[in-house]
Amino acid sequence: MKCLRSYSDFFEHSPGMRLFDERQFAKALEHFETEVQKAGERRLREYARFHAAQCCYVLGQYGRAKRYLILANKWAGKAEERHLRMACVFTLATLEVAMGNFDKGLSIFDKFRLLYESRLEPYDRTMLQLNLALTHIRLNHLDEAAALLERARETAGKAADAHLDTFVHYYQALLCQRRQEQAAAQEHLEAALDLAERGDDPYDQTRCQWQMGNFWLRRERYDNALKALKKAIRIAKRAGFKVEAAKCLNDYAWTFFRKGRLGEAKSYAEEAILTAREAGLETSNYLDTLEQINAHINDFYEEEKLIAELERETAREFELVGYSDPIIQLTDAIKTFAPCNDPVLIYGETGTGKELLAHAVHITSPRQDKPFIKRNCAAIPENLIESELFGHVKGSFTGATSDRKGIFEEANGGTLFLDEIGEMPASLQSKLLRVLENGEFYRVGSSDLIRVDVRVIAATNRHLVQEMHKGNFREDLFFRLNTVKLDIPPLREHKEDISVLVNHFLFGLNEEFDKYYKVLSEDALAVLEEYAFPGNVRELKNIIRAAYLTSKGRTIGSADVTRFFQVGMPGQARQAPVAPAPLAEPVDDFEPVREAALQESTEDEGRVVPFASNELMEKASLRDYVLAAEKRHLIGVLKHCDSVNKACAVLQISRPTFYQKLKVHGISLSNKRLV
Repeated sequence: MKCLRSYSDFFEHSPGMRLFDERQFAKALEHFETEVQKAGERRLREYARFHAAQCCYVLGQYGRAKRYLILANKWAGKAEERHLRMACVFTLATLEVAMGNFDKGLSIFDKFRLLYESRLEPYDRTMLQLNLALTHIRLNHLDEAAALLERARETAGKAADAHLDTFVHYYQALLCQRRQEQAAAQEHLEAALDLAERGDDPYDQTRCQWQMGNFWLRRERYDNALKALKKAIRIAKRAGFKVEAAKCLNDYAWTFFRKGRLGEAKSYAEEAILTAREAGLETSNYLDTLEQINAHINDFYEEEKLIAELERETAREFELVGYSDPIIQLTDAIKTFAPCNDPVLIYGETGTGKELLAHAVHITSPRQDKPFIKRNCAAIPENLIESELFGHVKGSFTGATSDRKGIFEEANGGTLFLDEIGEMPASLQSKLLRVLENGEFYRVGSSDLIRVDVRVIAATNRHLVQEMHKGNFREDLFFRLNTVKLDIPPLREHKEDISVLVNHFLFGLNEEFDKYYKVLSEDALAVLEEYAFPGNVRELKNIIRAAYLTSKGRTIGSADVTRFFQVGMPGQARQAPVAPAPLAEPVDDFEPVREAALQESTEDEGRVVPFASNELMEKASLRDYVLAAEKRHLIGVLKHCDSVNKACAVLQISRPTFYQKLKVHGISLSNKRLV
């Protein structure tokens, strides 16, 4: 209080007062308590005791502050030190309010007003009215508070002090918030902030920004709250106000917590505790904040872990992870085709999971207890690939020192997965076709026929139709392999599965390293969903693994994942190298089949079905017969349907299958809108 006077040399030469003015309350408290213990003039010691009480009050050490105030007030009464007695009673009332004893604090304030208000300077009178108003606000006596604030505004005008004007608006904002007058509260806070900035007072600026942050926090405008609190923290740190910095950091952490950004919330809560300890503050409230955040974090991570476990269990049946339409269609296709023994041809870019899909077909088939053998045709030297596939006998070529089984014999009864089938030499394709047709082959250097029962699953990322046109891939082998075709879309075409895949990978990493469960931040997930993933799911898996190992804390941020992106890859998806051969590109227009085309197609089908003669019938295979019948049926449906959707509904097939059938049979469409 400005009414307080002391020995001038005490204020001028005391390090405690200098530190107090610099708001270094913990250090100031040490000096004041040292002054209290020194032998010397009693008056000097009691003034030091009062200032020690003020330091304890600011630091939240309310019990200690109260003891000091009672002792100083008792001496001031006996010594008739009116100014010190006034200051002690005023501070004691403020302390009771801070401790939550509002009625007791109000009672002390009322007695103080009766005894001293007429003797107070305008500055002290305004501070009394503001503190009384705050007490009435907390007691919900809003009319009394409004009257006191109006009187404080008038008194502050007489004092001509910018600090007082700032705090009049500050407390009026508190009153408006209690009255739910949010617009008026915002106006008062903005006015207070404007006065604080014009007065260039860092303490007032810190308090106003802090209150503005709390205002937005209560209204759940978290971005605005973070912005204001960040400014308050920056000003407080620059000015060395550790007490205010700690309080702002605590609210900053709480705002992040309410926003759902738990990693940042925990980090700032920990910083608030460290700052509070440096300032000498009582840290129980700060520890409570951190405890609540940690409890929520543990619940959150347990929930995320449970979700990942459930997703993992759901995916375990087919080993496919994801809930997008393409993945569901693949899952349905596996259920449909796994029980049969027909070859399967898998199309997909590098890293999409072709081997995983092949294994899913195997473990869902009746052959699941039999061997699953996999080989990459591109990784086997051309001069050894025949031996690798069919085996050899001793002496059949240089280096063949003993008989050796090929992978077809090893896979007998089970499934053989041939990756990169497009790389197989043309000289071996006919032999592979024979195995697919009859299950027969010869070892290299042997004339003994070997029979096996093997289901072949082949995969490629090449355009096999183009390879056929170039003469690099046999047409009959293509159609034999293409009996069942599965297309794996690139990751950029089912990005909704990225979050599920990330949880799946993180769960596996958690089990592998036996660490606490990590999660991906929202920012990191957004960055991943914008990335093109030229390496598809394999690249995502590698990125998550690298980020898991290098990130700090429980949350993987955007910076942790972007550092592992391929340099120079744009955010947009690049062109897919694979376009499944038998499928026509989806068309935007669907024209009724022109009469000439239909007539040509009818003439075409007449050459096959019905058979013109017994001789032709004897030469035609069952496959030719089925294809011709299918083509005739397609043409008949197209004559009566005016859209692709209706045609698919009649045929009971999907749109991709419909386009595939059109391309296989050479039927072209144009000029009718899809519906």
